Amino acid sequence: MGLIWVGIAVLDYNIFIGIQRQDIENRLLDHIGLQAELLQRKTRSAVFDLYYIAGLIKEYHQSSGGSG
Repeated sequence: MGLIWVGIAVLDYNIFIGIQRQDIENRLLDHIGLQAELLQRKTRSAVFDLYYIAGLIKEYHQSSGGSG
């Protein structure tokens, strides 16, 4: 009878550890996903900034070249 209780206790412990591990993995994946999305937004914003700056430079060269 004692072995049955030990078996149940070990099984419960393994299930508990498995649930905890899965929870930690899910949280890490969520965190990594959020970080990746944030990085993607920052990259997209930086690219738009570069296009804007390039447009300003092009406009400046066209306006100064046309009048000079």
